[in-house]
Amino acid sequence: AFGKQYLTIGKQHPRLRLPGSGGIPDVSIFYNDILLYVPRHSRVTFVPKLDVCSGLGNSKARTHGKGPKYLVSNLGQFTFIDGKMHLQTYHPGVSIEQIKSHTGFELLLSPTLHETPPPTNEEITLLRNEIDPLEIRNLEFLSGTPRRELLHRIIALES
Repeated sequence: AFGKQYLTIGKQHPRLRLPGSGGIPDVSIFYNDILLYVPRHSRVTFVPKLDVCSGLGNSKARTHGKGPKYLVSNLGQFTFIDGKMHLQTYHPGVSIEQIKSHTGFELLLSPTLHETPPPTNEEITLLRNEIDPLEIRNLEFLSGTPRRELLHRIIALES
């Protein structure tokens, strides 16, 4: 059941309890259009070997679906070819070396690798006015007082 899965750390009276994997195990086994978003690209997220695998991904055991197709991080955009992640574009101001240093495995480069084009005015207008007018997306990048202030503003606007 959703909300009942937890990863616990500690043997008695765990001091830390984290949420489980949500719906990933259910949808990743058959869905063909898995698009991923990782707001903090780091060696903590992009590891050479998984301790726990919550979704099927690009496993050879897959009998349905195609696995992840595309991934966007705060550093670049990636595609998956033969189950391997390839850097497709790097965001403005980010170097390929920086992305490599934040990835815990060998980073494969697309033969058409280029800088990520900036969003169009239409895309920015859609994002700000239709998709996320409350700026909820910014919560992923803020901490401390600025995050708390944005949360209070969002709550006030929704009331």
